[in-house]
Amino acid sequence: RKLADTKKIPSKFGSSISYKHQQQNIFGETETALTLSAQNISMQDLDSNGLTTLWQKQLEKALGIAALPESDLIKLLISSKTDPQLPDPVHNGLLHAAIHERIVVIVRPESVMAISGIKDSPELIEKVFDGKVGWVPFRKNGITLAQALETAWKEKSNRVNALVVQHLGLIVAGTDFEEVYVKIKEIIGSAESYLHSLNIWDVFDQA
Repeated sequence: RKLADTKKIPSKFGSSISYKHQQQNIFGETETALTLSAQNISMQDLDSNGLTTLWQKQLEKALGIAALPESDLIKLLISSKTDPQLPDPVHNGLLHAAIHERIVVIVRPESVMAISGIKDSPELIEKVFDGKVGWVPFRKNGITLAQALETAWKEKSNRVNALVVQHLGLIVAGTDFEEVYVKIKEIIGSAESYLHSLNIWDVFDQA
């Protein structure tokens, strides 16, 4: 399992990474699996021991549930592991399943989070990122947030290649890690340039 150079990706609390692939189940059938970050693993320390694998089909069924308490959602994620001996997944695992791309990365770059917290942030994100980054309002419940994310990704225009989820972070997806890394770098660069133009980035940079 090659993760490329994930140490290049900004690693803050709440960051996670995943990739979808084909894997045989206990019946010898091939189905889609989702390998993603395990709980309490920094992407700076990520290796094969910091990953776990879930069955994508079980997660997609969960996306059809009207609502689910957070404790039950965590149990559902754990029960979806391809092997009970694997470590438990990050709590935002369902968000990774909701985006139907091979690679999904969730990060919390300070510059992007700063912009998302400014008044009229949806319009500001449209302006700063030249219409290439979408906006998803926060939902407290994990199921409804994942459903909103799935809808936003399906309905986005071809120009949009990432989403900012209010209070959560930046979600970038693509076909390979290098493509996703380049997108993240470009988005962070645009965010920092905008904050520099307001003479306020140094405040965030030193925090």
